[in-house]
This record gives sequence, C-alpha cells and structure tokens, in this order.
Amino acid sequence: MKKYFIRISLILLLFTSSFCYGSKKVVGYLTDWGSFNLINTLNYSALTHINYAFAIPAVDGTIAISNDSWLSSVVTKAHAKNVRVNISVGGWGASDAFNPICSDPNLKSLFIDTLLNFVKAFNLDGIDIDWEFPSANESNMYEQFIYDLRLQMYSLEVVMSKPLELTAAVAMGFSNSQGISNTAVSYMDYINIMAYDADHSNGGDHSSVGVADAALTFWNNTRGINGSYLVLGVPFYTYGAYNQVSYKSFSSSDPAACYGSTDGVFYNTNTLFTYKVNSKPILETKADMVDNIDGAGMMIWELAQDRTDQYSLLTVISKKMGTYVGVDEINENQMISAYPNPFKESFSINLSTLKISNPTVKFTLSDITGKQILESNHNSQGIISIQENLNTGVYIGNISTHESNYTFKIVKQ
Repeated sequence: MKKYFIRISLILLLFTSSFCYGSKKVVGYLTDWGSFNLINTLNYSALTHINYAFAIPAVDGTIAISNDSWLSSVVTKAHAKNVRVNISVGGWGASDAFNPICSDPNLKSLFIDTLLNFVKAFNLDGIDIDWEFPSANESNMYEQFIYDLRLQMYSLEVVMSKPLELTAAVAMGFSNSQGISNTAVSYMDYINIMAYDADHSNGGDHSSVGVADAALTFWNNTRGINGSYLVLGVPFYTYGAYNQVSYKSFSSSDPAACYGSTDGVFYNTNTLFTYKVNSKPILETKADMVDNIDGAGMMIWELAQDRTDQYSLLTVISKKMGTYVGVDEINENQMISAYPNPFKESFSINLSTLKISNPTVKFTLSDITGKQILESNHNSQGIISIQENLNTGVYIGNISTHESNYTFKIVKQ
C-alpha cells in the first residue's frame, strides 16, 4: 500500500513519553457502566494509564459515550495523580461501524476529526482502538486508518502541547489478529493483548499462565513484534458454570485464600464452585514473563472487578511493574523535537529541549523489531543530524545518559 504524506512547512514536534529504567505501564480499563463510587475510591497511584470504555462509533462517523460527566471526573482525578487517560473506541459488539467508516474516505476523515475533537474537548492523552476484530481482508483498510489517525494525532500534539498515545486492543493469537499487520502496529505506541476468554466453558481456565505465555510468544516471536510494544492483558474476573464472575465477588467466601492461591484454583464455599483465578502468585508469574521479553507492561480488564482492601490485585500488578514518569513531568521538560517528521533523506534532533545535565548522550536508532541500525555519541546541548539510506517505515530513536532515557518514533517516507 502506498503512503501519501502531508507536507508541513513548520517543524513537527514529536512528543514522547519518557520512562525510568525498569518502569512498565499499568493500563486499567474503566467502564462507563460501572459504579460511580469507583471514580472516587480508585487507587489512581497504582496505574499509569486508564482506558475509558467505550466511545461507540456509528456508521455516520460520529461517536457516543454514556457518561460525559464521569469521563470529566476521571480525567481530573487521574491527571492529579499523573495518570494518563485514553478513550477506548469500539469494543466487543460495538465494532460493526469500523468497516463502513474506513471504506469511505470522507467518512473516515470525519471520524478521525471526531475522535481528535473529542480528545481535545476532554483533555485526553490518547486513543485506544478496540476494533474486534478486523479480518485478513480488512488488513489494508485497518493499516491505512491507523496511519491516517496517527499522522493527524501528531498535529494535535502540537496544539495540545503534550504527547498523545495511539494504542489498540488485540486478540491473543492468530485467529483474530490477521487484520492487524506489523506495519499497523509500528504506527502505534503499544498494543494491549487480550490474553483472556480462551476457554470459559463450565469454569474453564480462560486466562492461565499458559494462555499468557502463548499470547506473548505469538506476538513477540511468531509475529516478530518487539517487546516494547507489548502490554499483556489480565482479567479481574473468571467464569462460573454459566456466567462471568468478578474477582471481588467470587473471592468473598475467603479473600485471603483466593488471593494467595498458588495454583490459581479456588473453591468458594458459598457457591460450591471451583474457580480458576488470576491470584497473586499467578499475576506475579505473568509479570515476570513480561519482564523476560522486556515487555511494555500489563493491562487489566477491568478495574471495577477488583477488591479495594489488602487483597487488591491491582496493587500486586503495580508493585511488579514499578514506577512511571507521569504526565506532569513529561509535559515539563521532555519534549523531543525531531524534524522533519516524516522525513525523506535526513532528519535532525534538537537536544537542547531535553535539558539534560550530562555533557554527552548516546543516540541509537532501531527498526520496529528492535534491530539496532545506528549508534553514536553527541553533545547534549547540540543538534543531531541523521542522514542514512533507510527503507520506508517507522523507526525508534533512543537518547540516553546514565540517568535518563528517552524514546521516540520517526517515519521514513
């Protein structure tokens, strides 16, 4: 598929999140049909991101959410704790409009404008596309939509003076992921792997350690996506004989035993049913798997299903994933000016905008698989000029000192 780039006469600032060494994302989905009390009681400090679910797309290119006031409250409270808030668009049973929208250039343009206006109106930090699921025949359509959306988001970043993320919820394996190409993934900041609902017949173990391992292996090894793009999803629910049950509900007969189950099996003496659960030991094992591939972090579906006492699963994940540089710190001094972006033959990076105290920095450039292409040292107050014969695509730049680490994406035309 050919890409057509918009030529912009002004310098395009590429804003990027900055991570401390060893830090990971903790992404929690918060639904607009949950309890309003959770907005006031949620442990925001345990999260790095909230995905507010859902904005429902319509075939006319518009979107709708159920509770505007809830979203505004979440943004206010989350930003006060340096937590980013992204809007999740679509969802299971609400993805039918994506195809007709993306099939029509005018509708697609209207849809992208609608999403960007929504982000600006609510002071959001990004967009999470939850198209469940694009087929193999829709792969080119999906890729072009993600590309067009990403390019427009770069422009909005300049207007809003902050980094905006583009992410997607994706299936755990081959059967529902053929519509999402590696090129489409490269335009995103990361993907949220829905490693659950694998087997839920009669209380099946729908999100075992084996399921998580298979999901990470598929995306990291089979598909060849670098671990820095991969966020492993875990459920705060399981299945009973006939229905889905939240962790806070099925653990009620003995919270300590459920929380500490080493094999992820818990017998509820009230319901007389044996549940397969993501207990503390199971979640810690999954967190170690994320670390082993240098993964981006962990995602939770969904926050209202957790307990709020000492047996909270969110706390387990947060402790394993570590800390994150929050929104306020990012906005203060960590904007990277990479220009032009997209570039044809060369691009430059103005290091002075980073306010780095070290006299020198190391610059590396890698492709989306993590293969390093360039490495060089530079004066931390100067301008890096890069001119290389690179293939068309997305590249990951990294600027590091012994105390700081900055990453950004740049597109070769």
